[in-house]
Amino acid sequence: KPFAIVWVQLSNHRLGLLGLRRLRASLHPNYLSNLEAVHVVHPSWAVRILRVALWPIAEDDYWERFHSHERVEFLDSHIDTRQFRLPKDIYEYDKYLDKQAMEINDQANKKFGGGGSG
Repeated sequence: KPFAIVWVQLSNHRLGLLGLRRLRASLHPNYLSNLEAVHVVHPSWAVRILRVALWPIAEDDYWERFHSHERVEFLDSHIDTRQFRLPKDIYEYDKYLDKQAMEINDQANKKFGGGGSG
């Protein structure tokens, strides 16, 4: 039966290249053949760099199977989030990241005298 993996990264839990290799190696070949996609939520810098490095050389099939999402809400286009529910603390972490981004934006606006966007 086809399935997808959703790997949520928090500030203390990051996925690097070694983690990706371990994940792949841990899957039985029958499961691996039914894997439709891997979705990484809150991607680490390692995941972002990997995606940029592979962009010019990876096959289209790779990009159809390996997705990166900045927030949980962006999973909606790939996964029915009404049926697939994540723990509450992951949604709270999303809110924390939004708040942190707004604070950084406010600090930059104060420091450089720019107008806010939003």
